[in-house]
Amino acid sequence: MVFIPDQDRVFAGSFWQNSLSMMKPGFETEMILDAVPGHVFKGKLSASCRQ
Repeated sequence: MVFIPDQDRVFAGSFWQNSLSMMKPGFETEMILDAVPGHVFKGKLSASCRQ
């Protein structure tokens, strides 16, 4: 039996404060994962949480 989730995927990250101040929703992003070597995942920043 295989389960295929239909929810949107959300990833969270931590960044240095100086870098975070320049990030805004809509910016293009790239992410690499240790589990998938050699592949770059692309996306867009949907929200930023500034404290």
